[in-house]
Amino acid sequence: MKRYIDDVAVNTIVGEGSFVAGNVNSMGFTKIDGDVKGNIVSKGRVTISQNARVKGNVRGTAVIVGGIVNGDIIAPESVHLSSTAVVLGTIVTKHLIMEEGVLFSGFCYAVNNAAGFEDAESSYKNKRVVESAASRYR
Repeated sequence: MKRYIDDVAVNTIVGEGSFVAGNVNSMGFTKIDGDVKGNIVSKGRVTISQNARVKGNVRGTAVIVGGIVNGDIIAPESVHLSSTAVVLGTIVTKHLIMEEGVLFSGFCYAVNNAAGFEDAESSYKNKRVVESAASRYR
């Protein structure tokens, strides 16, 4: 069985000037320098650089945002929003770091233990189901 070490090697890169229309699924560390219109799901860390733009949800063990994310972020370990970050969506994590200058509009569930995180993630998922059902009747 192949093991991925997400702190040592980048497993997936969307380079600057590149555009991906569709979901990105990765087994390890994922670095986004370009644009993604779709969800990003990684079993490792995700870094969205200063010039990157993502229109979709992001999930990774830890997520660092320097660019724009128009979607929700779920990271069991941590979310770090650099001073250039723009996030429009919900954040669910155990640990949130937000530098001065960040633009964040949405909800945040930051709980520092595993059980609390699981409850927050479950609450988030339930909320999404209700919103999805309600939007069908608009």
